Amino acid sequence: MGYPVWRSWNPATVVEKLSAKFKPDVAVLQGGAHFAPMLQSLLCLGIPVVAYLHTSDRLPMQHDAPKPPRLSFLANSSYTASLHGDKYVSRIIPPLVHPEDYQTETDRSSAIFVNPAGYKGLDIVLALARARPDVSFLFIVNSMRKSLDISGFHNIRVIAPVEDMRKVYGRARVVLAPSKEETWGRIATEAHVNGIPLLASNAGGLPEAVGPGGICLPFKAPTAEWVRAFSRLWDDPATYAHFSRAAQRYSQRKEIQPEYLIRAFEAHLDSLVKPSDNHWQ
Repeated sequence: MGYPVWRSWNPATVVEKLSAKFKPDVAVLQGGAHFAPMLQSLLCLGIPVVAYLHTSDRLPMQHDAPKPPRLSFLANSSYTASLHGDKYVSRIIPPLVHPEDYQTETDRSSAIFVNPAGYKGLDIVLALARARPDVSFLFIVNSMRKSLDISGFHNIRVIAPVEDMRKVYGRARVVLAPSKEETWGRIATEAHVNGIPLLASNAGGLPEAVGPGGICLPFKAPTAEWVRAFSRLWDDPATYAHFSRAAQRYSQRKEIQPEYLIRAFEAHLDSLVKPSDNHWQ
């Protein structure tokens, strides 16, 4: 990718060595099992830290945790921020999605389901496929070694992971995301740039990501309710056109444009290195 990368099984043990070599102005941590020891090591070295919260991990903090500019927090959604009541989240910065990487012509022939797993709502999507044998469902797995029983379904096609998601969105009429929990749901942003609406759960950050560009239902909504919502999107041209236009408009909002997000992120880092020059709002 054009920048140096160091890897270690125990990254906290090499923070001091690599900091001496790299001499960072600021460090960005993104959670994970090594969050606490890496945070402590960096703070002991006097390096300002930004913790970018984008998973459901609670990352408990000590009561005497330092305040900005030594330590600050960003989150990828308001939902993620709500999981961290013990932290002051300075700003919401959603995932970076470059529209040109996903924009394509689409034949709107299939219902798309990415990463068919239980926590992603696999049972819900299988129920939809069973109820609508006239609809083509396209499942994109993250590994062809993953076992997926679709015996008895003649309207489900499973394809291997793809590097270029435009090949997927080129088939999509509706994208399905009935997940049990997502802290954002970038698939919504990707689909929206093509005016593709979503049928999603209202769990976690999905309502923020989907916005007006689709229909959100409770994860535990009855199957019949999921089928009715799907049929509204699939069968009614006026309803589909409404949500498609809304999806396109929602993808163009300032708050998720790459240049805006990059400027906001860089300005936040600058505010930690140069606290007196904090004009990035």
